[in-house]
Amino acid sequence: MKKTLLILGLIVIFVVLIALFTHNSDADGSLGSVLGNTNGNIQNDADIITDGDYTYYSNKNDNDHFYAKNISSGEEELISNYKFAYQLNLTDNSLYYISSSPGKIMRTDTETHKTSEINSDYAQNLVVTDKYIFYISASYDDNWGKLYYTDLQGKHKKLLADGAKAFAADIYENCIYYIDKNSGSVNKYDFASETTETLYGGYSYYIDCDENNIYFTDSSQRLMYMNKETGEIFTLADNRCNAVNVSDGIVYYSNIDEGGALYSVNTDGSDRQKSNSLNTVKIFTDGSDLYYQTIDDLENAKGEYSVLHIEKSRNI
Repeated sequence: MKKTLLILGLIVIFVVLIALFTHNSDADGSLGSVLGNTNGNIQNDADIITDGDYTYYSNKNDNDHFYAKNISSGEEELISNYKFAYQLNLTDNSLYYISSSPGKIMRTDTETHKTSEINSDYAQNLVVTDKYIFYISASYDDNWGKLYYTDLQGKHKKLLADGAKAFAADIYENCIYYIDKNSGSVNKYDFASETTETLYGGYSYYIDCDENNIYFTDSSQRLMYMNKETGEIFTLADNRCNAVNVSDGIVYYSNIDEGGALYSVNTDGSDRQKSNSLNTVKIFTDGSDLYYQTIDDLENAKGEYSVLHIEKSRNI
């Protein structure tokens, strides 16, 4: 009898262990409630991020090592010897980023500065929520371009799409929008039902979203948006657009037809403004300040991370 109970007990323990190791941690169907950075910043490489006290970036004056700068004092501090940090995400005192291009996904503790690799994958287009890590594989194998997600420890890796060249995480609708790597179509992956549908069959270059709309560019690189509720598609900018960034009801973009001039417009298409005529190639925002880089900045610095022009973000 005791031997039978022992065997049954071992079987139960074995089953529990198997369940723990194979547990799919998205059982509640939620991709998370907080983004580690905005989708728009990620689309612009997210070379810089701030938590209100510190700004984190790669320092061109020190071989592109990862630094933190105290916003109040201006004091700079080395926090990691890893180079070329971009796609920066910040959640729960942890910085997630890609080091080198393509590179590994890294995590640095903002307090201890302890840095570790998340997993062995090379990645691009990194978005982190308070629950998961989403990324497109940049590994030099058959996984190139595949869209995956893992937990915050880099475990329980799961495939979301066979081929994607860009994506945006929607915490309002609990889904991932992505651009198909081959067709360029805009697709929606529902995180709870694990189903995929095509929203726009044309070729697109950019993808973003907010609470009400999905933003993308068409085959002519015109900036479009789709109303989530009705599915209607509208033109937001009838010219070729680049470096698009949607933030707090404002869409910032570089107007290719005007030599990269920096523009902004309300998400409903009203109050279009031209900020300058510089050839803008990257646009970031933290909600209060607008950061941008021009082609001259990148060429003069001979690298990815250089001067950032700063101006106040618009209000609606």
